[in-house]
Amino acid sequence: MASNGGVSSTSSSKDSAIQAPASSSFRRILPAAAPARRSLADGGRPILPGSGSSIRNTVPPKNVHVKAACEACRKRKVKCSGERPRCTFCERSGVECHYMSAPAETHSQALKRKLDQMQEENGAYAELFNLFRTLPEKEAVDVVRRLRAERDIPTVIRQVKDGCLLLQLHLAPEVRLRYVFPYDPELPRQLRFPDNPYMASPVYESAMATADEPQPSSEELERRYHSAYLRPYHAAQIVDPRFGKLRASRWTAVISDDNLFRKLIHAYFLHEYTTYPNFHKDLFLDDLVEGRKRFCSSLMVNTILASACHCYRGIPDRNKFWLPQSLGYKFLAEARRLWELECRTDTVSLTIAQSAVLLNIEYNHNSMDKIGYTFLKQAVAMAETLGVFSAKAQEGIKSRKMRAARNAFAWGLYSWAVMQSYYFFREPLLHEPPEIPLPDPDKGTPWYGEFYLQYPLSTTVFPAHHGHTVKGIANLRAILGDIASRAFRNGKKVHCLTWDEAMQYKARLDQWFEGLPEPLTPKRIVFPWHLKIHMEYYSALYNLFNSFLDPATCPRAALPFDSAAGPATTTSATGVASWAILRMETLIRLYYLRHSFAFSDCFLICHLSLLTRATLESISNAYRLSPPDASALRALRSTLFLCIKGANDQSQHIYISVVIYKLLCDSMTPQDLDTLKASVALTEPAEDDMFLASQCRSNWSLPIVKVESPDDTALDRMVEKMAAARLSPEGSASVSSSRIGSPEEGGDRYVIEW
Repeated sequence: MASNGGVSSTSSSKDSAIQAPASSSFRRILPAAAPARRSLADGGRPILPGSGSSIRNTVPPKNVHVKAACEACRKRKVKCSGERPRCTFCERSGVECHYMSAPAETHSQALKRKLDQMQEENGAYAELFNLFRTLPEKEAVDVVRRLRAERDIPTVIRQVKDGCLLLQLHLAPEVRLRYVFPYDPELPRQLRFPDNPYMASPVYESAMATADEPQPSSEELERRYHSAYLRPYHAAQIVDPRFGKLRASRWTAVISDDNLFRKLIHAYFLHEYTTYPNFHKDLFLDDLVEGRKRFCSSLMVNTILASACHCYRGIPDRNKFWLPQSLGYKFLAEARRLWELECRTDTVSLTIAQSAVLLNIEYNHNSMDKIGYTFLKQAVAMAETLGVFSAKAQEGIKSRKMRAARNAFAWGLYSWAVMQSYYFFREPLLHEPPEIPLPDPDKGTPWYGEFYLQYPLSTTVFPAHHGHTVKGIANLRAILGDIASRAFRNGKKVHCLTWDEAMQYKARLDQWFEGLPEPLTPKRIVFPWHLKIHMEYYSALYNLFNSFLDPATCPRAALPFDSAAGPATTTSATGVASWAILRMETLIRLYYLRHSFAFSDCFLICHLSLLTRATLESISNAYRLSPPDASALRALRSTLFLCIKGANDQSQHIYISVVIYKLLCDSMTPQDLDTLKASVALTEPAEDDMFLASQCRSNWSLPIVKVESPDDTALDRMVEKMAAARLSPEGSASVSSSRIGSPEEGGDRYVIEW
């Protein structure tokens, strides 16, 4: 009985523990009682935390999480630090450091991405095979020809499915190996001088070989160079998974199409942001994806979308900012509405100040910088209120992300403000750069936010060296800011520099150029913004010894120039200016040769205008010879026509380029203009000169040979003069009092002063 009772009690122990009957012989199981707190009144001693140092000493240091190791560390099975472009192990070992994954990807995510790409390619091949089986023979032959020319299977399939193949060819990503110069396909002889470093660059070698050199096959070029040196930049895609997660409804009321929203944001960062980096890319994109409003706002996004409409070729009438039905107009109107709401609150934030800069840039694109300049002045005032230029104010910011965002904005605003003073002949709004220096991109810091690009038919990603670009531009603009402070210290009146001052600035510019990091050297540059950094350097030298220099202070101003000697042995203003303009022409030709002028690049128009005016002066000098050198004139006309084509191509995207294109054409003779239109495909603006004059509100002074009164050469005044000349009794008068023509034609020389 006792045994049975014990078994019975054991089997029901759970119930006993819960019910705890009074007759049970077992003790009730209860949770442990909380320790009694002793008050100070009872004589207890309060329990105090230990010192902060003791706590920190007991906590182990947090390991830095590396999402993916480089291939060298994976093969050797060593711990990778994850730094880019080179990790610590590869730096010490001197081996090549290559990552299969993008910065935001783990190794498994990279493998999944490659698997998805392979599956997509496999599906494309299957669909292509099915097309060959079902298409008529003639259309199948067209498909074969397209494949042999472009080799982009998904694009060809999409074009065939969308409709007529021949009408859709212009929609394909451009993957040709090079573009062809208009009028004369050869590189001018005067550019192929021995010390020209750009003749040894991969951009030139991969695209332009002389007639007596063996032509490498496409396969050989693919093995020798990366796709970035073989294909135009606009064929690339930014590898960033965040673009695929963007949602339009979170940020704008203008569109709801997420796909279009993503394309516009991608186009902006591909074409616009690389030239004007006025905010921290990664912090902005992180908040854009997550819907946070610390480093992103609807005002910023709508302003960015307005600029993106210039960059995305799928937007019609993207250069006509005045059309209410155009998408760019709607985004800008929404941005202005949000701006007015922000201004009513009298609050100052980082995103509002950044939006003011973006609005200034957009109004400049639309040749409305007289209106846009007020936004720049407000941005500077807001930045000073926020203390982004002050190191002391920065010390009070605890958040690492906020410090990075403020510093990125400070340097972006400073660089842009210097541009607005230097190129508009104004006294700078900011005379000193920010007190906190930019970090060293070679230290592997993620501060700048690197771009990684992938080209069609390529499985590897290529870094854009964004950090080196930002730092290089900022350091160059610091020198240009000092020049502007000296030359435009009293309003817009130009104070010419003495020879000694010009030589001092030249020494600083040369030191900057010689100190460029490896990715920005002449033998490594490839992307449009790389080329434009070098153009800006030569433009500064040209202006120093041509536009800003007092000729009375030059000791040997008339010394002939030897193009093979270079500036080191040139002691004349003419020599330095001629040398600089030849280098600039080389860069502009390489830009077109590799990338063309077909995609939006507003800053390029400044360099095209400067080269146009210098070329017109050279043509004028060539006609002083008797007889004129026919081969030299042909080369000069080739350069002139290339610049006009660039202005015309840019006029399809940005309205200010429409105005500049009309003015540049108006400076040519009817004979040259006919030759230009016969040899170059141009798209003429539909608007007449009077309408152009009514829409232009720009103080930008066209780059001309000598600037004494910038107000007389402001863009809006030039357009008004051109429109008035059209209405004159002669009907064909130019802005200039005379044009160039050969002596046989009875024409005059080009007049440089407009």
